Amino acid sequence: MEIGNTDIILKFLLNNVGISFLPFFVVRELVEAGKLSIINTDCVSIQMWSQLAYHKNKWITPQMQRFMDTMKKHASK
Repeated sequence: MEIGNTDIILKFLLNNVGISFLPFFVVRELVEAGKLSIINTDCVSIQMWSQLAYHKNKWITPQMQRFMDTMKKHASK
């Protein structure tokens, strides 16, 4: 089953319905509280893809430009 809403995934997990692959920051408090457990695996490295889009005919603020520059710098690593 594919669900895009993290809150719903957490509700399933807390009700013992399945397992999930979530970032640690999402489940940290629940793991520390003993409500969820982590299953360590020997999975291959996971690649996450992201995109940055903006309207080509709209003005870009200096803050937006800095954000885009930062994203380009770190995304290429």
